[in-house]
This record gives sequence, structure tokens and C-alpha cells, in this order.
Amino acid sequence: MLAAMTLPRVGGLRVVAAVAVLIVGSGCGAKVLETPDAGDGGARDGTVRDGSTDASPATDSSVDCGVDARCGSDASADSPGDAGSDTSTGDAAPDVGIPCGSCAGNCDTSSGRCDVTLATGQNHPAVIAVDTTSVYWTNDGTSSSTADGSVMKVPLDGGAPLTLAMGQSSPFGIAVDAMSVYWANSSSSTVTKVPLDGGAPVTLASGVVEWVCLAVDGTSVYWTEEDNPSGAVRKVPLDGGAPLTLASGPGLWPYGIAVDTTRVYFTNHGAEGTFGGSVLAVPLDGGALVTLASGLDYPLGIAVDRTSVYWAEYYGGTLMKAPLDSGAPVTLASGVRPYFVAVDATSLYWTDYSAGTVTKVPLDGGAPVTLASGQKSPMGVAIDGTSVYWTNYSGGTVMKATPK
Repeated sequence: MLAAMTLPRVGGLRVVAAVAVLIVGSGCGAKVLETPDAGDGGARDGTVRDGSTDASPATDSSVDCGVDARCGSDASADSPGDAGSDTSTGDAAPDVGIPCGSCAGNCDTSSGRCDVTLATGQNHPAVIAVDTTSVYWTNDGTSSSTADGSVMKVPLDGGAPLTLAMGQSSPFGIAVDAMSVYWANSSSSTVTKVPLDGGAPVTLASGVVEWVCLAVDGTSVYWTEEDNPSGAVRKVPLDGGAPLTLASGPGLWPYGIAVDTTRVYFTNHGAEGTFGGSVLAVPLDGGALVTLASGLDYPLGIAVDRTSVYWAEYYGGTLMKAPLDSGAPVTLASGVRPYFVAVDATSLYWTDYSAGTVTKVPLDGGAPVTLASGQKSPMGVAIDGTSVYWTNYSGGTVMKATPK
């Protein structure tokens, strides 16, 4: 389970990243889909150290947002004859989004979003992933010795959660593909998979040292090992086999991880207070490391799309990006404490565990937009074509907001 979270620490706080291009996303990174361009809360002993309780947001399917109000539409909709309406007929432009009566949660007409609680009563939900039908997450469990963690799923629109694997030892990172769900048990040092609808778990790799994050592509599962003072990035075939070390060495502190069709990207956070952090890339089968950014103040979460790599600089308080083919880093947002990130064709999304917010910013920079506030230790984040999903670690809930 997560350690006390005043500040991230090596071997305790497991901060992860997400990349979700169009549909598939994961709290620890994900493959880039080949589609046309479109663009602390919990302690190991189970206590909550911020004084909060594991209360869940209320869900009210009968919320009254007004006769004509709609979630998912502009809160200041055009009236007949105004700009944006069909002036040839005098009729207002058709509404878009979800009628408030269809929002099975909090219909916020001021923001135009429908916030839905997909699951409650979870045992410290941590990292999250989505595909075209379901939301998947790991329950970190009560402690590293109790083996009461689990791997879960629920339909995108809610329903009864399904347990895919139980009795897990602090499962954390998670990723999905068309056939399986993959995760790492950080206490038992294994990388494991199970069919999307459940079945017998299969161990793909064991002896993983201080595992942090995980990503998957069409052939392999990739992970980071933050084994101070000598970390590593490794991979194993989807059906198991001998793990291959892609990068390792003294002074390497790998954290978040993401992959595309040619390279593995990861943050190397470095020692605290040294500005020794960096963003690195290595070919999928190993080779020379490429430094995409350096001199960073504890970079953690990472995501990648077809042109850029994005990361969260925790102590630096910034969200940043850099071109994949090298170039000067660009600051997208500052004055924040970002942890986990996800990216789509227009925006970069992140969770702020301590501030209790889920936020986005345009990929070219601009004013950040708060998508959710007052959350109880939001952690993993993932996105699809319409919505943003996240876990509330100390709140024990899995959440969804539409539109993203």
C-alpha cells in the first residue's frame, strides 16, 4: 500500500504515469494506437494520515439540473438568433452532451460535466486503465503483508465491479491490451496477466526489484525498477520468457514509463534536491540511451504521443513536453504539484494527489482547466474519446467525468 505522502520518496510512494491516445490508457503508460491522426493519504498500516475518512462521493441519479439543462454542453448555450445558432430558421443550435436526467451522478451545469462514481468501497484503488468497454484498476490493499490487494474491472458506464484477481500482494501498475490485463505485485515481485474477463493468473516475470510502473505493446510488457542505487528498465514477452534488460546502472532511478512503436520512454527522477532528474528514451530492444531532457527537479509521471513526450516535474511544479526528435523542453503549466499524466490529441491531463484535483491543459499551453476538485487523494488517471477516469486512493472510489 502507499506510504505517507507528504513528499514522494524512493521505494515508498509509487508515482506512475499514463498515456492514452484515443482509447486505450493506463495509469503507468500505454502503447500509442496506430490510428489516423486526430489529433498522503494512506499509510502501510491502512490508516489515513491526512485526517480524512474513506467516505465516497454521493451518487444521485435523480439530480435535478433544470428542465432544459444538459451535462456536456456549454453552460452558456446560445439562444435563438445568437451567434452559433441556425440563423436561417431562427432555431438554436442543437444541444450536445448528456441530458441532466441521464447523468447518474453529479450533473454540474456550471462546468457542463457529468461526474459519475463507477465503484465505491475499494481497498485503496491505485492505478487505472481503460479500453473500449471497461475500466480496470488495481486495489493496493491494506498493507504489504496482508495480500488483500486485487485487480478489478467495471463497465465504462458503471455496473457491478468484477474481481479479476484477488489475494494479490500490493498490486500497483496496470495495463490492458485486446486479450489480457497486466499488473505488477510490488510486494511479491512479480509481473502477472489474466484474461480480460478473468481466469487463472499467469506469472510472466518474477524477482522484480522495487517495481514502479508498467506499460504494454503488441509484443511485450515493460516495467521500471527503482532499486536505489542501481535501477533498471526491463521487458518480457506477453506470454512470458526471459526478461530483457533495456537500461540499468548505478544512479539510474527509473519511475514512470511509456512506449510507442520504436522506443521506451521513462523518467529518471534522480536524488531529491539535486536537479539530477532526466527524461530518457531507449530502443524497444535495448541500445544507447537518449536524453530528451535533463536538469529536472524530480520528474515522475510520463506520457507520449506521435510528436512529443510529456512529463510531470514534481518539485519543479511544472508540466512539460519536448519533441521526440530532440529539442528544447516547453513548460505547459507551472505552479502545480503534478504526479500522474495522460495525453490525447488536444490536452494533457494530470492528478494532484495532495490538492485533490484532476486538471487538463492544452498541448500548446494555456489556461489549465480543473475537471474535478474536492477528490480524496486522486491517483491513477486514464482517458478515452469522451471521458476522463481516475481513482481516489484514500476515498476508495473509481470516478468518471464526461466530457473530458
